[in-house]
Amino acid sequence: MPLFLAWGVFPLVLALLAAGWGAVVERATGSAVSGALLVPLGLAAVIVFTLLCTEWGVTAPATTVLVCVVAVAGLLTSWPVRRVTRWPLLVAIGVLLVYGAPVLLSGSATFTGYIRLDDTASFLDLIDHAMTHLHIAAGSEPPSTYALVFSGDAGPTYPLGSFMLPAVGHALTGIDAAWIVQPYLACCGAAVGLCVYALVEPVVESQRMRALVAFLAAQPALLYGYSLWGGQKELTAAFLVIVGVALAAAVIVQRPANPRGLLPLAVAAAALILTLGSGAAAFVVPALILIVIVWVVRARRGERRILARDLGVLGGVTGLLVVPFWITVPQFLNERLHGLISSGTVTAEEKLGNLIQPLSGWQLAGIWPVGDFRVRAATLPTALLVGLAVILAAGAIWTTLRRHQPGIVTYVAIALIGCAIFYLISATPWALGKALAIASPACSAASTSAVSPRH
Repeated sequence: MPLFLAWGVFPLVLALLAAGWGAVVERATGSAVSGALLVPLGLAAVIVFTLLCTEWGVTAPATTVLVCVVAVAGLLTSWPVRRVTRWPLLVAIGVLLVYGAPVLLSGSATFTGYIRLDDTASFLDLIDHAMTHLHIAAGSEPPSTYALVFSGDAGPTYPLGSFMLPAVGHALTGIDAAWIVQPYLACCGAAVGLCVYALVEPVVESQRMRALVAFLAAQPALLYGYSLWGGQKELTAAFLVIVGVALAAAVIVQRPANPRGLLPLAVAAAALILTLGSGAAAFVVPALILIVIVWVVRARRGERRILARDLGVLGGVTGLLVVPFWITVPQFLNERLHGLISSGTVTAEEKLGNLIQPLSGWQLAGIWPVGDFRVRAATLPTALLVGLAVILAAGAIWTTLRRHQPGIVTYVAIALIGCAIFYLISATPWALGKALAIASPACSAASTSAVSPRH
């Protein structure tokens, strides 16, 4: 029964919540978004809303009720379920089952990764506390290991976006939080698949082939490996980056006639910031710069004022949605300043975290034929497979550029630039590894779309 509840009821509840919230955001924009993006967009909206509600003790206890009320309103007024088509649904279910296979095949509700990484124990604390006033936890709890979590690694400045969805699901279903950790990660993988399906739609016309591309692209070796580690932040950020890129690509092709049309992009960007904190800038800022450049180049005479208005709306709405981030910024900067002063005390082991050695950038290709992503793979077969993936990805980028469809090239560019920024600022191997995992579906999406026939 726990296995069925965790892998049947929880994903269904999360999907319905996301569909309702996606419909509400879509209605607020006054225009439709791609059907495959509706659920991922709704997931992003729930992350933003729950963090805003739980920021203050007055609203925190009502968070679950409010999330449900808005979701039900979205489902009843728009009934987005009618837009669910066969192939995106099969993609989501297929990716969910692949990510869940290690647990499902065990026959018992459980979670993976606890032998390699003990972060899941801390995450369960955060999920347990997520529907109350998180930022006073460290000061209000009596001395205990539980309270130590909120003043140590997951202190007051720790980004909490990746814990909101499992916390809401736990509150709604009553399923033990330990059993929904792995289903949540699988749901994130399914969301990546849905986003890839929407992203490649302009260049892969066959729905069947598009579904195959999305199914394969959602399973890059590095991201899958992090899912088996319990990497909630990495899996959450992975689908938020691609939903943001898919929405950004749409506004690059055609700037919305009404500024309200930028709301979905603002929601996706805000959810990513609330999930990664300041690290989200590596992905958000390059995307914003790309949008500005394209809009300015295409602008006719006299449209600069309209562009400034739209960019102001996008930045202003995003800024309002990330209030929890702004509240923690002063303390975060103070911690960073203290860290720079005492940086000489950081050992090589601390920089690596639970890695054995720095991860190879070639893992961005999505292929790493070895059981543990922390170790080097055999050189010859890896070089051949990675080389093939890179060549195919380059071919897909060239083809999409010729067809004036910026989706894939935008995704690959933002992914590579984001990882490059982490590298250039001398991020620790531990942090850089997370960036590589988050960005890893990009090359997979490009290379798999290259081999699909267009007709």
